[in-house]
Amino acid sequence: MPDALRNPDIPFRNLFETMPQAVVYQDATGKIIAANQAAETILGLHRDEMTGLTSHDPHWKAIHPDGSEFAGADHPAMVALKTGETIKEVVMGVFNPAADSYRWIKVDAIPAFRPGESQPFQVYSIFEDISDKIKIEAELRESEDRYASLFHSSQDAIFIHDLEGRIIDANQKVLSLFGYTRPEIETLPVSKLHPDTARAKSKWAFETIQREGAVRFETDFLTKDGQVFRGEVTSSLFEIGGKKLIQGIVRDITNRQEAAKALRDSNERFITVLNSIDATIYVADLETYEIIFANDRMKQTYGRDVTGEICYKVFRKRSDPCPHCTNDQLVDKHGNPTGVCVWQAENPVVKKWYINYDRAIRWIDGRLVRLQIAVDITHLKKVARQLLQAQKFEALGTLAGGIAHQFNNILGGLTGYLDLLAMHHPQDDKTIKYIGRMKSASMRMAQLTSQLVAYARGGKYQAKDAPLSELIREAFPLARHALVPQLIVDLDLPYESRRVAADPTQMQLVLSSLLVNASEAITEENGRIQVTCRNEAVDENTAAEHPGLTAGNYAVLTVKDNGIGMDPETLSRVFEPFFTTKFEGRGLGMAAVYGIVKNHNGWIGIASEPGAGTTVDVYLPVRQPSSRS
Repeated sequence: MPDALRNPDIPFRNLFETMPQAVVYQDATGKIIAANQAAETILGLHRDEMTGLTSHDPHWKAIHPDGSEFAGADHPAMVALKTGETIKEVVMGVFNPAADSYRWIKVDAIPAFRPGESQPFQVYSIFEDISDKIKIEAELRESEDRYASLFHSSQDAIFIHDLEGRIIDANQKVLSLFGYTRPEIETLPVSKLHPDTARAKSKWAFETIQREGAVRFETDFLTKDGQVFRGEVTSSLFEIGGKKLIQGIVRDITNRQEAAKALRDSNERFITVLNSIDATIYVADLETYEIIFANDRMKQTYGRDVTGEICYKVFRKRSDPCPHCTNDQLVDKHGNPTGVCVWQAENPVVKKWYINYDRAIRWIDGRLVRLQIAVDITHLKKVARQLLQAQKFEALGTLAGGIAHQFNNILGGLTGYLDLLAMHHPQDDKTIKYIGRMKSASMRMAQLTSQLVAYARGGKYQAKDAPLSELIREAFPLARHALVPQLIVDLDLPYESRRVAADPTQMQLVLSSLLVNASEAITEENGRIQVTCRNEAVDENTAAEHPGLTAGNYAVLTVKDNGIGMDPETLSRVFEPFFTTKFEGRGLGMAAVYGIVKNHNGWIGIASEPGAGTTVDVYLPVRQPSSRS
C-alpha cells in the first residue's frame, strides 16, 4: 500500500476509504498493493484477497460489453503501465464472486511517475459500478424492437429520464428539435431543457406524475442555441428492471399556436397598423356618409370616437355633403373602384392642413366604402414658408452686399476728394463748413453700407473667445444709453454661459439693435425688457423644425419684451432691409442683426403675436476647445 494510505492518521486515508468511487493501486509489475472499501464491494473480494494479484491472474474473470473475454494484458491498468498514458472510460464486466454475477464498471487508469523517471512506478484505477445503467440499457434494447420504429419515426420528441432527471434515451426528434447531439443530450439533466421561467411548472409536473402516474400540460422549452418554444407535454411513469422511469412526449405547438393567434389576431393586427400610422384614417359608407371606422389618431384629433357619425358633419361642420367630396371620383360607371384620389386642403375644424388620399375599397360585409388617409402637412407648410423666407433673405443679402460694396467704392472716392478740397481751401471757413457737413453725411452713408454688408454676411470681424454672457455684459452699458430711462431692463447673464467666438463690436450692434427694436414696440409706461443667456443642446428633431439651425451645442441670447407684438405678415418681413412699421424707422437694424448672426454661423428666431410681446433668440455655436497631439 502507498505510504499515504498505510498511515491511518493521515486525513487522505479517510477520503480514500469513504469515497464512492472504487480505487485500486498496482505497482510497476501490475500487482495490487491497495484497494478501498468501494472496490471490495464492486469486485466482491476483501482487499487482503486482492493484494498481490495481477490483471493476468486467472482469478479474475472479465468480459467486453459484447461478452467476449477481456484479456489481462488489455486491462486499463496494464495498458497504462505499458504506455505511460492515462486510459479513460473503459467499460468492462468483472465477475463478482460474492454476488455470483458480473458487475459492469467504467474504469479510468492513471499512471504515476517518480521525479526524473519516464516509466511509471505505480498505476491507480478509479472505477464505478454502472451495472444498473447497463441493465436498464439492456432491458431497453430488448424492448426496442417492439417500439423502435414508432419511437424514432415519431414527429413528437420522446425522451426517457429517471427520477433524478438524468436522460436515459431520446429519439431523433429530440435531437433535431433541441439541437443537441446524442452524447450531449444524454449528459444533460432534463431541467436544462426548460428556461428559468418554466422551472416552477416543471417542478409541479414532476410532483404530479409521481403522485398520479401521468400528467399532461403545456410549458416552455429551451433549445441549445437559446431559442424558447412552446410545447405540449404528455408524461407517464413506468418501471423497467425495478427502476422507475419517466417517459415524456413533447409536441412543438408553436405553429399551432401561431396559426390560432394569427386567426384570432388578424383584425387586431390590422387595427394596430392603422393606429400606428402617423395619419388620420377613417372609412365611411359611400351612400350614407356614415363613418364605420376611425383610427386612434382620428379619435385623438377630434377628442372622441367619431364612429357612427356623418363625415361631413364631423370634419366640415356642414349640414350637407361637401362640394369637393370625392365619392363620385372613386367609383366608375360600372361601380368598380377607380384608384386613388389625392387632394389637399385646410381642415376648418382643427385648423390644420392635410394631404388626403381617398380610394374606394370593398368592406368586410361586401359593400363599397371610402377609405381616407389624411397626413398632417401643417408643419411642412410652415417649414416651406420658412425655407422660402430664408431663400428670400439670401437673395436680398446678395443684392444688399453687391450694392454696399459698390457704394463703399464710391464713398471712398467721395471722402477722398472732400479731404483734398479741404486741403486746398484751408482758410475758407464757409467751404470748410460745407465740407464738414458733406463728410458727416458721408460717414452716415458709410455706416449704412456697413449695416448692408453685415446683412449680406460679408463683413470682417475680429472674433473673441469668451462666454456669451460676458460679451453681453460688456456691451450692455452702451446699449442701455439708447433706451429711455423709465424702461425696465432685467438681466439674467449667468457666469456659466458657454464660450463662443464672436466679435465684441458686432455683438454690441446686435444687442443695441434688439434693445432698440424692443423699446420701440413698447407703448405702456410699465414697459419691460428681459435679456437672458442660457446654454442649449439642439437635437436633430429640433433642428429639422427650424431651417438654417443645425444640431449641436449653443449659447443662446434671448431678448424678450412685453410690447405690442407683431402679426404674421410683419413677422415674415422683419429681417428685410429698410422694412419698418414706423415712419421714422432705422430700417437696417434687424437686417444687420440677421447678417451678423449668420456671419457667426449662428441662427436667429423670432416669436411674436399681437398683444403678446416679442421674443428674439440668437443661437451662437459653442466654441470647441482646440485639441493638441
